[in-house]
Amino acid sequence: MSSPELISAMWKVLLALTVGLCVVLALRGLCRRWLGAERACLLWWLPWLAVAVSQLPHAVGAVQSGWPAVVVTMTSAASYWQAPVAVESAWTWQALIPMVWLLGIAFLVTRMVVSQRRYRRQLRGATSIIGTAIHADVLRASRNDIGPALVGIWRPSIVVPHDFDRRYDAREQALVLAHEAAHASRRDVWWSLCAQLTVTLCWFHPLVWYALRAFHLDQELACDAAVLRMHAGQHRAYAQAMLKTQSTSMSLPIGCSWSVRHPMTERIAMLKQLPPGRARRVAGRVTLSMIVLILSGGIYAATANDSATFQPAQSTVDDAYHAWQHAREAYIAYLRRGGDKGRASNATLGLPAADSGQFGKTVKRLDVEAGGGFALALADARGNDAGHLDFFVFPVPDAASNYSWKCTSADIPTIQSLHPECRYAPQPSAAEQASAAKRGHRLKVELGVNGKPPRLHADVCLKDGGHYETIQGGVDPLPAWKVKLGVAEAAEGQLEVKAEISGGSLDKTVYPAIRMPPGQTGTIQLGEKVADEHGRTEDRTLKMDLTPGAGC
Repeated sequence: MSSPELISAMWKVLLALTVGLCVVLALRGLCRRWLGAERACLLWWLPWLAVAVSQLPHAVGAVQSGWPAVVVTMTSAASYWQAPVAVESAWTWQALIPMVWLLGIAFLVTRMVVSQRRYRRQLRGATSIIGTAIHADVLRASRNDIGPALVGIWRPSIVVPHDFDRRYDAREQALVLAHEAAHASRRDVWWSLCAQLTVTLCWFHPLVWYALRAFHLDQELACDAAVLRMHAGQHRAYAQAMLKTQSTSMSLPIGCSWSVRHPMTERIAMLKQLPPGRARRVAGRVTLSMIVLILSGGIYAATANDSATFQPAQSTVDDAYHAWQHAREAYIAYLRRGGDKGRASNATLGLPAADSGQFGKTVKRLDVEAGGGFALALADARGNDAGHLDFFVFPVPDAASNYSWKCTSADIPTIQSLHPECRYAPQPSAAEQASAAKRGHRLKVELGVNGKPPRLHADVCLKDGGHYETIQGGVDPLPAWKVKLGVAEAAEGQLEVKAEISGGSLDKTVYPAIRMPPGQTGTIQLGEKVADEHGRTEDRTLKMDLTPGAGC
């Protein structure tokens, strides 16, 4: 998964988790009254369900017509250059975000492990209690302020305080043990672990901390309701057992304990409420089912991809690849004849027109673009849209074949399984493009003059509206080349590099522009080659290889 895909997935997870938590916190009180505390606790499944739904794949559909891989145009630069040059170092505050997040996770994991081990150390002197009616190990702690609690994941044990026999009478002892046994039967230790992991991963989210406290309280209320269901008429004795229990300040991250985080007054108040009748339980279940369906559908729609995807047949991709191979060979032959790659097109390569339909049944369009780009629009057997492939050919110094290539698709997620040498590179969503614009754009520049190897190697960060300037000497007595470059958002996730070039062998200022996907390289080359009186050719050209990227 590429970085944009990972960021998009994380954003969807946070959005779904936030919506799910808000729904639960808003409805938990109402659900307790309609469903009872035991079933209302199931409402906490919603946040995790929402996260799972947000990552489901979306339906295949049509895609809007896209820009070709590289488009070279001439455009006016009026009102484009507004802000001064903004060049930043590679270390930005955005680069610190993952480090801070990981440090926060490490701190919380360390604190959780230390707290759990500290609690377990207090149980070293605990002794087993034999003869209880509970199907679980019951341990008597060596201190009065430890327990009641349920400790352990694989083999949970019930821990009671050292003065358990003196503090509670026989009925109260049975109720306390039944409460902890209810935790064990409901697998509350495992759910407590899941909740702690969620908080650890999303520690920066204030809502998860509030939700953790509410989750633990709802666990206790559900167990209280389960105990009173099994021990009808024991409300008073159960309330007395609660009041006799000491709240401990010792943290037990993975487990269920009576602590200061469980409001005793709210739990005792719940004991006075009558359990809901059958009609209210049925109505509550229907309402809860509707909430689940509405929330799942809403999150699924909200996290849909901005651009649709395709899944063409293997034969469609194979035929399109063979059609491109013919175009690639024509392009390389064109370059070896001395052709200018900045002026490459279907016509200069001797190929049919882009939309002539002469590239086969599976290729609706094949565009050869200046700079080494090839854009293919695919079609299925019925002539319907089947996705797009973008190829890019570039020279490889000191290689036997001299040229290499890469293949990407913005709307065929399975392209790598259909052709191992191609990669899926979806276009960023509108929200991601807006976010990238705020972060600026990165631009890599390789610039050479007079037909010589590049003399300028720059990697700059341009804030929104900013530009990069350079002056490069030419051939005497011609003036120096003056170059001004900027990057702007273009349609369908592409980036446009705009240039303002003067001097050198130019008699006026020109404004070329190249449009391409982020990370792809395009070339601007201009000037002239002049033969002197001795028949020697003098190169008076400027050549720039430009690679824009989203975000700095």
